[in-house]
Amino acid sequence: MDIHPAAFSMLLKRRPVHIGTMSLLLASVMTLSACSWFSDDDKKTPLPGERISILQLQTKLEPTDTELSGEGFVAPAPWVNEYWPQAGGYPNHTMQNPAFSSGEIKKLWSADIGSGSTDELPLIAQPVLYNGVIYTLDTDSEIRAFDASTGKKLWDRSVRPKHEDEDVISGGLSVSGNILFVTNGYREVLALDLSTGKKIWKSELNSPSRSAPTIIGDSVYVLSVDNRVAAFSVRTGEKKWEYEGLSENAGIIGAASPAANNDIVVAPLSSGELVALRVENGSVAWSEDLSSYLSRGGSSSLPDISGLPVIDKDLVFGVNYSSKIVAIEQRTGRRVWQRDIGSAKSPWVSGNSLFLVTSDYELVALGRDTGSLMWVKSLDSYINENERTEIPHNPLLWNGPVLAGGRLLLCAPNGTILVINPETGEKTAQFDSGGRVAVSPVIANETLYLLHENGTLSAWR
Repeated sequence: MDIHPAAFSMLLKRRPVHIGTMSLLLASVMTLSACSWFSDDDKKTPLPGERISILQLQTKLEPTDTELSGEGFVAPAPWVNEYWPQAGGYPNHTMQNPAFSSGEIKKLWSADIGSGSTDELPLIAQPVLYNGVIYTLDTDSEIRAFDASTGKKLWDRSVRPKHEDEDVISGGLSVSGNILFVTNGYREVLALDLSTGKKIWKSELNSPSRSAPTIIGDSVYVLSVDNRVAAFSVRTGEKKWEYEGLSENAGIIGAASPAANNDIVVAPLSSGELVALRVENGSVAWSEDLSSYLSRGGSSSLPDISGLPVIDKDLVFGVNYSSKIVAIEQRTGRRVWQRDIGSAKSPWVSGNSLFLVTSDYELVALGRDTGSLMWVKSLDSYINENERTEIPHNPLLWNGPVLAGGRLLLCAPNGTILVINPETGEKTAQFDSGGRVAVSPVIANETLYLLHENGTLSAWR
């Protein structure tokens, strides 16, 4: 079916909702089938006006915008991260430059995580890794734990409620201490023992969550499909506070997890709003509406923020699918810069640069502090000409990029992993991973972990 974004028909009052005073109003949420996003046929009549890509606009940019102060990409030193405990690595979603091999990349092992993607149930939960164990969540609500060095399965557990027989799109996984936190897609968040999978506590949500929990300090933050953000106690599962955001009944399948530090939790709402909440009580520190300049038709006018927001030092970065990417001063909410670049993917911030797959089928490098354009490449330029007709022209089917060992890694829809020079955007190598990758890669202990659409987990070094 075609995807038609809903109009903004009403505004819900945005406020923290505390226990005992919660609103009874629940927004209706439309579940979108995965086949909608894999189709190249969009029959909706577009709005008037020509859609122009960054490549077409490049000749119109001022000279000061086409280079990054003459210094190019300055990468931080590679570091060996032992863990990848949450979606995006850590709660702030900033991994910078994890250490990774600079030579030929070879497969170490592969394992079956259970049920893979179907047309109705996409595989959207990024694996997490902690203390030498990697954890996965499949489309049948099964969690599996594997030895990260060998791929040997250690344990498995179903997180489907006993009274439920209907399959749903899952949420995700996060680890903190000796606890594995799960949003299972059935209006529940669970805490499991990391070694056995035994349930520690369970708390109910007002509506399902399609994103992984974010954990920092003694709080678990969960974003639901009705744009509510709830904070739970890590130890007991008791709800501390809840924020009610603007409801939106159309969006990209899956959702992004909030970014957090010790001061704020930044929630990416499907309405296109990026809202920063104070961790102590859920009150609004600031908010930014990324949907304010929507001008496209069909699926390209979705306001959804489905890429992970990033908190990097003093700046917060967010991007929505249809219109723009912004950098916001973390403390004040002041907009530092913006670009008319949309994306459904997460930006990767490293050193003085930011890398992103755009909704216009391009890979771009921007200056972190100014938004200056370093370089832009069509995704077609990375694919051999004889293979281009076999690959759907859909940026949603690409995953990454991630920067590791000073090299960008980008997953193409045909299972090819591209190795790209972050200074120039030129492809330097590639290898066949054996099948389409479902989510953005995980890097830990100088090893690359890929979760494939068919339910295979593979490790590379």
